[in-house]
Amino acid sequence: MEEQVDGFQVLGDRRLTGGTADAAGDHRLAMAFALAAIGAQEPSEIHHADIVDVSYPGFFDILAEISEP
Repeated sequence: MEEQVDGFQVLGDRRLTGGTADAAGDHRLAMAFALAAIGAQEPSEIHHADIVDVSYPGFFDILAEISEP
């Protein structure tokens, strides 16, 4: 991992494989898991993902629009 002025960059040569994650009531985790899932090789499942509506209603609709091939 490399720190940047506006965030960080994860370095490596392996892609995420997908899997299951639990947002555990944290909208930030749900959004981070969703972004990671876009780059995963296999399907991903996020439990309690609806918590994103707390801070960003429509997040998954917008994410679907911008991540379509």
